[in-house]
Amino acid sequence: MDRAGAIPRDSGAVRVGVLATVALVAALTVGTVSAPAHGAASAPQIPGSPAAPTAAEVSPVCTTSTPASSLGPASTVPTRPTSTVVVPVGGVRTFAATSTDLYVDTGSRLITYTLAGTQVSSFALPPGFAGSAHPIYRPVVDPSGDIYLSSYYGSAVDKFSPSGTLVWSVDPNGGNPTAIYGLGSGSSFSVAVSIVQDGAASLLLDPATGAVTGTFPLVAGVNDYVTQEVGGDLLHSGDGYVDTLDPTGRVLATFGASHIEGVAQHTGSGTQFSYPGQAVQGPDGTVFTADPLHTLEATSPTGVLEGSTTLGGALDFGGWGLALVGSTFYYQSGPPFDSAADGISATPLATV
Repeated sequence: MDRAGAIPRDSGAVRVGVLATVALVAALTVGTVSAPAHGAASAPQIPGSPAAPTAAEVSPVCTTSTPASSLGPASTVPTRPTSTVVVPVGGVRTFAATSTDLYVDTGSRLITYTLAGTQVSSFALPPGFAGSAHPIYRPVVDPSGDIYLSSYYGSAVDKFSPSGTLVWSVDPNGGNPTAIYGLGSGSSFSVAVSIVQDGAASLLLDPATGAVTGTFPLVAGVNDYVTQEVGGDLLHSGDGYVDTLDPTGRVLATFGASHIEGVAQHTGSGTQFSYPGQAVQGPDGTVFTADPLHTLEATSPTGVLEGSTTLGGALDFGGWGLALVGSTFYYQSGPPFDSAADGISATPLATV
């Protein structure tokens, strides 16, 4: 989970810290946030953007209905709760998952595997995208299987065909990309790119040409994660918080705390993460969050922290990435702070 060269969101200091002791934690209720400073607070400043929600509209309840029971850490753990899917040569710097494939950035190549770990394709990363000195955000894959990559120091967003042919390369508004993420599906799919020079909005890129077509309120940093839920809402993990946003970028719910890496006590409501990683939504609305080292946390649709699990010590998080495909979690596994030795592992949803 090596983040060497990562560009901090605010302070200029790369995150380092010591994992707080892992334990099952009691349920905590979540409070409302009227103007979060860590994601979409600047939405009202964007011409033509949706109006900012009022305090009454911001709710700790996610868009899915509250189920009769929510998923949480399983009471029993199998002898072997995880399995290794693949360990690429060169390790794993970051990855993305679709319903059929895994897309792994090794630092020198972008390799596509089936969910079972069989290699489908591989291509070399161009200059500006390869090497540990270049902060690279996780890949974005569109409905056709085309792959989008961004490079901070390379000042570029590149689109590749599934086989690795460069389709286009753009320098969005002459900026340095901190993150890219997908929005919408099918013919309405678009790519959003956040640049360090614009803290007010992300740029929307035309998938066909790379041209800037508009803006989107959510701005994500190099250390943030944005995951699109099945219904089109977004989960944004960053700055110690997890936000749920609707397809227009309005904040619907939030939980977390401003302190991370075990610093101080809980501030406000919800979960305090040690190393905040990617968040994904379960089938009943439960939000699962990667919290390296080694912890997976479950939060109910109403914002109640249900608990943490290490799967009996077997959950060997090597990075911050997490994906839920069907009933299986995929995550970056291996020794901490050593992406060159990392792989992709899987564990069934039922074990968590």
